[in-house]
Amino acid sequence: LLGVTPRKAAAEMLQGQRFQGGPACEVFSPQGTDPLRGIGVKGRAKRIFDKDLRGYALVADGGPTTKVEVPDSRDSKKTLGLTQRFLAIQMFLPAAEEFFSLELTASDSQRTRRRLLMSSGFRTIVSNPLHVQLPLASGFSSHHEGYGEDAGRSEEYLLPRAQWFTLCVDLQDMVSWNFHGVNHRTLDALVFTGHFRLRRIFTLKDPPLGIVGDVERLPSAPKPIPRNLSFPTTLSSSVPMVLYSMSAAEKWVHHAAASASHPEAPMETARKTKRATSSIA
Repeated sequence: LLGVTPRKAAAEMLQGQRFQGGPACEVFSPQGTDPLRGIGVKGRAKRIFDKDLRGYALVADGGPTTKVEVPDSRDSKKTLGLTQRFLAIQMFLPAAEEFFSLELTASDSQRTRRRLLMSSGFRTIVSNPLHVQLPLASGFSSHHEGYGEDAGRSEEYLLPRAQWFTLCVDLQDMVSWNFHGVNHRTLDALVFTGHFRLRRIFTLKDPPLGIVGDVERLPSAPKPIPRNLSFPTTLSSSVPMVLYSMSAAEKWVHHAAASASHPEAPMETARKTKRATSSIA
């Protein structure tokens, strides 16, 4: 946004008045003089300087009572209006198994708003026509020392802990799969809850290069993330980039069920989804 002041750029960013025709669109960064303008912060969250990042990060450590809303829900007129297919979140989860959830509000091609809630507290998939609850698994896996093509595929559904990573969500895939084939139109809001750190949030036109997960379902060839959005070179070679998909959610559901009933049993492959019509508020 050349020639636009940081304050005005931040305001436009949260009102859908941004250019989205390029390879990426930045949504949030804790850098600058007024980074939380238009962002809703409830509970214990603050900006700190992170020496590993060589820049600032937004740190939340208040548990389920701490929320970061993009944009601030108190202003009902604000909406993100993000049209690019892939959501990318550069984040850090603490080593301890602390609570974390991510809520996405999306509109379909008929302008119907639907909510996707991903949480470390869920163990099953529960959905109705307007809402879906999805498990968000995390932990230490063989990926902890670095993700790569040779990493164990059975652990690709795990989000790393105690290290920075990029969480990537294919919005079209998630909306279409969970809501019976409807087409994703815009991402309107995000809500982060629990213990986490945020470096940057942005969207991408194409899947990012280096992503791991259910890559066979990607709609196009991965492309590099623009340099201005990438992690610093001191970290970039070791930062995992994880695709969160319905395949990842299902793997966690089956793994949790198998572990509960048969701790040594292999992961199942059949789909097992619990559906409800009124269990999600």
